[in-house]
Amino acid sequence: MLRFLKNKISGALRIAIIYAIVSAGWILLSDLGISQLGGGLEPKTSIVKGWFFVAVTAVLLYLLIRQDSARTVKAESETRLLFDSVNDAIYMFRINRDGTPGLIIDANDAAIERLRYTCDELRRKTPWDIMTPEALSAIKPALEMRKRTGSAVFESVHVTKDGRRIPVEISSRITRIGGAVIGVNIARDVTERKRAEEDRRRETLALERDKRRFYKETILAVTSDKFELGDPDEADQWLERAEFLDKVVTGEDFSRVRRAVVAYCRGKGLPEGSASELEIAVGEALGNALKHAGGGEALAGVRGDVVWVGVRDHGRGIDTFTIPKVALMPGFTTQASMGLGYTLILELCDHVRLATGPEGATVVMEKKLKPYSQVEQRIARHEAIE
Repeated sequence: MLRFLKNKISGALRIAIIYAIVSAGWILLSDLGISQLGGGLEPKTSIVKGWFFVAVTAVLLYLLIRQDSARTVKAESETRLLFDSVNDAIYMFRINRDGTPGLIIDANDAAIERLRYTCDELRRKTPWDIMTPEALSAIKPALEMRKRTGSAVFESVHVTKDGRRIPVEISSRITRIGGAVIGVNIARDVTERKRAEEDRRRETLALERDKRRFYKETILAVTSDKFELGDPDEADQWLERAEFLDKVVTGEDFSRVRRAVVAYCRGKGLPEGSASELEIAVGEALGNALKHAGGGEALAGVRGDVVWVGVRDHGRGIDTFTIPKVALMPGFTTQASMGLGYTLILELCDHVRLATGPEGATVVMEKKLKPYSQVEQRIARHEAIE
């Protein structure tokens, strides 16, 4: 910075000397010319006056330029001090004619320290060169917004010289300086915030698993092992080897699919009485999917001596806290719980499985191909109590 100050002051002195030489030479030559032509003033007097004028104006010019330069240097020094005192990484870069970022012009100390590059090394890179390819794909919408509005805030990932990845939140702005279009990025390290968010997410998932485990064990006991609560990733296993698949999107689909899936179960040997009960249960499940998730899929298959029908949707699922009410309170329903009919389904089926999460719900209804005997029912109840 001192070198910059000296260059500014010596530049002002140089301007003043050049001005003095040129002006003095002009006055000398012009007065001599006038004298040769017979001017009224004495040549020497005219020359002295001219030189005096040149000296005074040169000094004034020097002082003015020096004062202006010193003011400019002070302002730039204060700006640079502020620039380098910020903990966030800041870097300025050119904007190409096509709107893409060009080479980095300058960077503050925080950017240099964080990225492990020297300032000269950074000046040979563009902002895209210090981001991961995955991050570049993710920030395209934000860059479009910056192009339209002149600014945008987005998350990205910086890559340091030694290959470390640093999650950052970038506030990006486009401005004009001296006729040139310049971009300014202020990047905040959000590593700690991301770590805290991940810890909270894991704690939430662990709490959710514990709640589900508790509900699963409690509901199994209360329903004599008839109602099984599973995790969303278990649902695909329940639906393996399905021999029937159809979609429900409209009200017309509802009746058609319900009849078709029950006809499949009858064809597998399901007695008429059990088939009628299963048809009501399937209707409740399909109605939930159509009403609360805009539709879903019906699947069916045989597992041992059990025929099963699964209904899968991609709605908002059922909140964990409401699952006991959904399973045990007759007719319980709220828009949030989406639980209408589960108690009826549980009453009509031999075994019911439910997996639900933010990406949807899956219910699997099972019926014995031959009815339970009274002895089997007593054994099942006894095993559930144990």
